[in-house]
Amino acid sequence: MDNTLLRTIKDGCKGSFDKVAITYANHHFKYSDLIDINRKITLALEDLNVPQNSFIACAFPRGGLGAILCLSVNAHWAAMPLPTGLQSNSIMEILDLVRVSAFLIEESQTQMLEIAERLRFPIILVNNTGRVLWQQIGKLKIAPRNFDKIKNYALLIPTSGSTGYPKYVPLSDENILSASRGIINWFGLTPDDKCLNMMPSYHVHGLISATYSTLLSNGTVINSDGMRPDETIKGVNKNKPTWWTGVPALYESIISAHESGSEVDKNAINSIRFIRVSSAPLTQSLTKRLRKNKFFSPIIHSYGLTETASLICSLPLHAPDEKNISVGFPVNSDIKIIDKNNEIVPYGRKGEVIIKGDSVMDGYLDIDTSDIQNPFLEQSRWFRTGDEGYFDMDGFLYITGRFKTIIRRGAHSVSPAEIERAVTALDYVVDCLVFSVPHSILGEDIVCLYTANKKYDFSKGVLNDNSLRLYLFDKLEGYKVPSVILCVEEIKKNSVGKLDRINTQEEFISSREFKNIKEGSESAITETERFLVEKIWRYALKTDKEIKRDANLLLYGADPIIINSAFDRLKLILCHEFERGLFFKYPSICEQGVIIDTVKRIIGGENVSVET
Repeated sequence: MDNTLLRTIKDGCKGSFDKVAITYANHHFKYSDLIDINRKITLALEDLNVPQNSFIACAFPRGGLGAILCLSVNAHWAAMPLPTGLQSNSIMEILDLVRVSAFLIEESQTQMLEIAERLRFPIILVNNTGRVLWQQIGKLKIAPRNFDKIKNYALLIPTSGSTGYPKYVPLSDENILSASRGIINWFGLTPDDKCLNMMPSYHVHGLISATYSTLLSNGTVINSDGMRPDETIKGVNKNKPTWWTGVPALYESIISAHESGSEVDKNAINSIRFIRVSSAPLTQSLTKRLRKNKFFSPIIHSYGLTETASLICSLPLHAPDEKNISVGFPVNSDIKIIDKNNEIVPYGRKGEVIIKGDSVMDGYLDIDTSDIQNPFLEQSRWFRTGDEGYFDMDGFLYITGRFKTIIRRGAHSVSPAEIERAVTALDYVVDCLVFSVPHSILGEDIVCLYTANKKYDFSKGVLNDNSLRLYLFDKLEGYKVPSVILCVEEIKKNSVGKLDRINTQEEFISSREFKNIKEGSESAITETERFLVEKIWRYALKTDKEIKRDANLLLYGADPIIINSAFDRLKLILCHEFERGLFFKYPSICEQGVIIDTVKRIIGGENVSVET
């Protein structure tokens, strides 16, 4: 018997089974092909005596095949799509936590095949068109965990979000259909629509928002590896999709390729009904770049989570560009904002975003780990997203950060997203990532990395951009300005093209670059610098250690109390009213020395002496 998803897709075909449903690379799958592949994989799983309702691990490369395989498994089992590029230890961790009953593997995924064979799992191997090549019964017999409690799930999606801990989201047919129908109705999808899907099929954005919603509306999915912009543009020019969907970083790469000569042709641009951005914040700079390159279709910022089977909030099709930092209105869901006492807050006030609707999961898979807390509001079906946000007076939702990524800088709570929005508002900024680093007194301090579309020479390391810090002092409260802002050649991204906050943060904190910025490497040179070291900062920091002229004193250990003490001592010794924010704005002794010498020259004084 067909599963709900496939049966609904078949019913929507209305006899047009010869229509192309999914394309990727040089492969074209008709709706009839999806049904045929489903039938053959169902027979293969039945031949292996795989228990119904159990979890089937699916391994495949980027492209459209993954969605086809997941759809085929959904007849009587739950597909667990595995991200490409997983290390062996990560695969073993997943297998240790989740009781999968079999593997469905595309032949290029040799590492996954070796592990499945070594562990004696039942295996079905397919080629890049979904044809079954061979199957192996296997000797390992695993009953699904909590088998008697498992309902008829269609998907099991691994996710960690910002916590770093693995969580597994079971999604039912009802969840998926609710989210997909929300997308169809909100964007008015029809059989004439062709979706450019730049996301992988192991992510709900690519699998549900792009693929299942398009198939359920009898359209065509044009799959492209968003990590290869030149190839994506070739596919766009050939197929002329009517709507695009991806994360901001993938659009940035396409625009960069377009500007460098691999142009999206005019007819392809004119074919676009709307451009959808989701799974990461839409920046003002990306909107400006798209408009500058004559992409005038509506740019739609959407909001969704793995736990909600993708979309639950979106801008309407004709929202003005100035609303693009908002994620719009609820779609097939109820959304509220609550405070720390679980009370609903009024419009304009920030709090935690909570969601209720048919697309929301029942709960995380029970994998007996203490790291996962109840994700629902007590005695209710309201899902706690962990996202901070607010509604404006027009009812538009704004996501302002993640509570788990909120930086506790002393007594202040700082949202990285607020800083990132301020930085990416600049035309020359491409990507921006803000995160915390340890601070001996404050607990946490703030670092900002960004990439630019300008040409910089990174052969001697990253560019310490204090001019951007000074700009932010005019845009943000002082306690929100990062202690250091670095222009870097690239920022690490994960396999779906989202900026990898956790790994970037960990690598930066353990890097020589961070140590050099924090501690410096050069001794004081001028009389003014020696004065600052000996008479100001050693006294304020209460240290006998040599303080380097290029050390970032904010990261080094200075907090507002220490800085104000140093500032008051400077005024007392030099008998001059310097700008109160001097030491906050210029955190190194070499910068401070330049400012002091400049002031001395302006007021006609002599150079400061260490003997003062």
